[in-house]
Amino acid sequence: MCDYVLSLSASSENDLDLKFCGLWQHGKGSLSLNVNLSKGCSGISVSANESALSIEGQITAQCKRDNKIQLGLNLKEETPFCLYWDPLLDHLMLQVGGKNLTLCYPASLKGSSCCTDLSDGPNADQAPYGIKNGTVKTDIISSKTRTHYNFTAQPINCKMLCDQQSQQSTRGNMTERAAVKSFAGWNIEHPCARSSEVEMMEDFRGVKVTSPFSKGESAESATTVHLPPALKEAAKKSNKVVCTFFQNNSLFQEVDKEARILDDVVGITVENEIIANLSEPIRIAFHHDVIPKTHSRSCVSWDTKKDPLQINWLGDGCEVGQKGEKYTECLCNHLTYFTVLVQLKPRAVAATPGSDRHFISWALLCL
Repeated sequence: MCDYVLSLSASSENDLDLKFCGLWQHGKGSLSLNVNLSKGCSGISVSANESALSIEGQITAQCKRDNKIQLGLNLKEETPFCLYWDPLLDHLMLQVGGKNLTLCYPASLKGSSCCTDLSDGPNADQAPYGIKNGTVKTDIISSKTRTHYNFTAQPINCKMLCDQQSQQSTRGNMTERAAVKSFAGWNIEHPCARSSEVEMMEDFRGVKVTSPFSKGESAESATTVHLPPALKEAAKKSNKVVCTFFQNNSLFQEVDKEARILDDVVGITVENEIIANLSEPIRIAFHHDVIPKTHSRSCVSWDTKKDPLQINWLGDGCEVGQKGEKYTECLCNHLTYFTVLVQLKPRAVAATPGSDRHFISWALLCL
C-alpha cells in the first residue's frame, strides 16, 4: 500500500494556510506537548511517540518559543488533533483532546515575508506509536501510523499573498481577512487591511457602514452594519468607531464536523471601551447562500475577556431580526465577536436555547 503525498502544484498561486489533522496513537501514561519554534521559513515538523506530541521548525516571522507543556489529558490510547497555521497573521494554533492551545499569537506582518506553500516532505517510518490518518485540509496523506510529518515551506511577500487571495474569491469580491484583530487584548493590524472609520459627532444620529468588498456589486447584496445613536451615548472615552470588513476567516472557526465558516466578517472597534447593554441594538445584515427552512440559525457572540484563548459562542445579548433564505440580520446590544450559526443538518425537534451551538458561522469582530 502506497502513501499519498501532497506536493506543490505548478500554479502561480500560493497555497495560503495549513490545516493538518491526525490521530495521535499514544500510551496510557502522562502526555506532553513539546514546542520548539524559531523564526525563518524552512518548514515545520509534527511528530509523536508514546508520551509526547512535538511541533518543531521554522515558519514564523516573529514568534519564538521552546518549552514543554503538560497536557493533563486523561484519555484513551488515541487522541485527535489539528494544527492550524495562518501565515498572514503569524498565527499557529493546536487543538488536541478538545483543548485549543495558541502556540503563536497573531502579529502584524505588514512589509514582512509570509511563510506559506507548506507541502508534505519525505515519508516517515511506520510505528506502533505516532500519527495515524494524517490529513491536510480534506486530503489524506497516509492512513498508516507514522512517527512524524515534515512540511517544507516557501517565503512570499505578504502583500503579494493578499493580492492573490483577493483574485481567488468565488463571489468575485475580495477574500482578504481581518484588518484589525483583537486577540487576548492585543490589536493586530492585518496585512490585508480594509476598514472604515466613523467619527460620532455631538449630533450623531446613527449611520450605516457598507462593506468595501461590495464595490461593483448590487447594494442589496452588501454586508452592512448600522450603528445606532445609543452607541454614541455609551462610548464615554472615544468618538471613533472602526468597522473592518474581511472574508474567508479562519481565526474564529470551531473545529466541528457539523460546522463551517462562511465568508463575510466585520470588525467593530471602539478603542479602550467596553460597550454593553445598548438601549438600541447594533444591526448587522449578512447576505449569503440559501439556508433551507429546515435549518435553524442564531446570532451569537464570543466574549474574549472570559475566554481569551478558546472560542466559545454564546447567545447572550444577540437575537435574529429579519431573515430570509439568503439574508440574516443580527441585533446585538454589546460589542465583542459576533457570528451567525446555521445548523448543517435539518432539525428533528424544535430548537431550545443553547441547543444550536455547533453550526456554520459568519463572524463579526467587534470590540
